[in-house]
Amino acid sequence: MLKGIKPREYQENIAKSVLEKGNTLVVLPTGLGKTLIALIVMDKMPTKGNILFMAPTKPLAEQHAVSIKKHLSIDEEEIALITGTIKPKDRIELWKKKICICTPQTARNDLMKERLDLDNFVLCVIDEAHRSVGNYAYTYVAEKCWDRNIKILGMTASPGGEKKRIKEIMKALHITNIEARTHGDIDVEKYVQKTKTSWRFIELPKEMKEARDYLKEMYK
Repeated sequence: MLKGIKPREYQENIAKSVLEKGNTLVVLPTGLGKTLIALIVMDKMPTKGNILFMAPTKPLAEQHAVSIKKHLSIDEEEIALITGTIKPKDRIELWKKKICICTPQTARNDLMKERLDLDNFVLCVIDEAHRSVGNYAYTYVAEKCWDRNIKILGMTASPGGEKKRIKEIMKALHITNIEARTHGDIDVEKYVQKTKTSWRFIELPKEMKEARDYLKEMYK
C-alpha cells in the first residue's frame, strides 16, 4: 500500500500494463513520475518476493531509497541501500532484504562472486535504462534476472530517437512491452500545466556584438 502520495491516471495505467504484460520499458519525460510507477508495481506484484532496484549512480540510488522508505508501507529494516562503499562481506546479508536498492556495478560484481543469490527475487527495476547497451553492468544483471524469470521494469526519459537504439535496449533487457507517454497524451495532458511563451528582443551588449562579429569573420 502506498502512503503519502496519490498516483495519477497515467501512472496507474502504465503500472497496470507492466503487471499484466511482463517485461516493460517505460518511456516518460522527466518530471512525470517514473519512480512512482515503479512503486505501484512494487506494491502490487502478485508474486511476493524480493525486489532489486538499480540506479546508475550512488546519489540516484540514495534518492530512490528515500522515496521507497517514504511511500511504501514496509518496515525500513527490510530496505537496504547497497553500493560499493560497503565491504563485500557485509553486503551478503544485505542482499537478503526485501528491497535492495543498488548500483548495477555492485550487483554485477556480487553476482559474479556469488555473494548475491537471485532465487528469491521477483522484480528488477532499472532506472535510466537507456544505459543498457554493450558491456554496461545493467545488461549482465538483466540477463541473470531473465534466466530466473524475474520481471524486468526499465525506466527512461531518453531511450534515443533511433529505432535501432530502442531495439538494442529491448534486446539487452529482454523487454517485450513498451509504455511511452508525452506531455500531449490524453491521460497525461490534464496534469501538465500549459506554458505561454513570449518573445522579447533585446539589444546585445558591446562585448557580445564583438564576439558575434568575430565568429562571423571566422566562418567566411
